[in-house]
Amino acid sequence: ILRALILVVGAACLWFLSQAFVGSLALIDIGRMQTSPVLALPMWIPYLSLPVGLAYFALEFLLALGQRWRDPGRDRTPS
Repeated sequence: ILRALILVVGAACLWFLSQAFVGSLALIDIGRMQTSPVLALPMWIPYLSLPVGLAYFALEFLLALGQRWRDPGRDRTPS
């Protein structure tokens, strides 16, 4: 039953991350038409941090999920 719960929670979290990733790509498209008023920097450059950060978060989440999947009953609180 723990693995089923891990699967449901993992799927919900990955769905959220995928939706945030798609939304951040739309923000990058908007940023192509904008520039920073002070630095004159195209805004797609700072907006690029969103999909990069979300992809990294998804990778870390998948690694933690795989670790939890291999040993679902182990308590991971520090002692």
